[in-house]
Amino acid sequence: MSDLTAAPARPVTIADAAPHPERVTALSQLTEGERTLGSFASILTDPALLTGPERASILQLLGGGWIEDAEGWDAAIAAHREATRTTLAAVSIAPSSNINLAGTVANLGFGVRNDLPWPVDLTLITRPDDLRLEVQNTTSVVAHASSTTRVTVPVRAKIGNGEVTLDLQLYSPTGVSIGSSQSVTVNVHADWEAIGLTALGIAIGGFLVLGLIRTVIARRRRAAPEAAAENTSDDKHTHDDREAT
Repeated sequence: MSDLTAAPARPVTIADAAPHPERVTALSQLTEGERTLGSFASILTDPALLTGPERASILQLLGGGWIEDAEGWDAAIAAHREATRTTLAAVSIAPSSNINLAGTVANLGFGVRNDLPWPVDLTLITRPDDLRLEVQNTTSVVAHASSTTRVTVPVRAKIGNGEVTLDLQLYSPTGVSIGSSQSVTVNVHADWEAIGLTALGIAIGGFLVLGLIRTVIARRRRAAPEAAAENTSDDKHTHDDREAT
C-alpha cells in the first residue's frame, strides 16, 4: 500500500459497460430486503444484531469474486433470500383455538413465538368485531428468546351472548407490523354467570329453609315426651287428691 501511495498518479479512463440485468435485479431485491429487515430489527434493544450481519452479507454478495462463478452466486443469493424470510418469520402469534367465555370478566391467554436468540419488545393489538365484548386493545409484550411467551388480555363481556371475533396483530415499538395477523373466535355466554349466581342463591336459600324445618321438627319431637310426662304427672296428682277426699 505504501508503494501504491508513493507512485505517481496516472490518468484512468472508465469504459462504458452495460449492467448485467440479473445483478441489477438481485441488487434491488437485496436492498429492499435490507430495508425490511431494518424495520423488523426495531423489536430488538440493539437492532445492529440483525442489521450488521445483513449489511456484511450483502457486501460479500456484491463482491467481484462472484463474476466468474455465476452458478455459485445464484445459489448464494437464493440462500440469502431464504435466510431473510426465515428471520422475518421468526416472531409471530402462535395459533389459538376458539375460546368459550362463560362469565363477565376474564383474562384471555395467547402465545407469542420468538425463534430469535434474543428477547424482543412487542405490542399486541387486540380488536373485537362486536361491542358485546370489551377488550384491552394494547398489551405490552417482552417475548423471551427461543421460546413461546404467554400473554394475557383482560376482557369484559357486556349484555348479550354470541360469537365475537378478535383480530390480533403484533407491532414493534416503532409501529412496524410483525408477523401475520391472527383471528380468534370467542363464544360469549355472559348470562351464564347471572344464571349460575341465581341458581346458587336459590339452592342456598332452599338449604336454609330445609335446615330450619328440620330444626323445628326435631324440637317438637323432643318436646312431645316432656309434655306427655307432665300430663301423666298432673293426672296422678289429681287421682291422689280424689282418694284423699
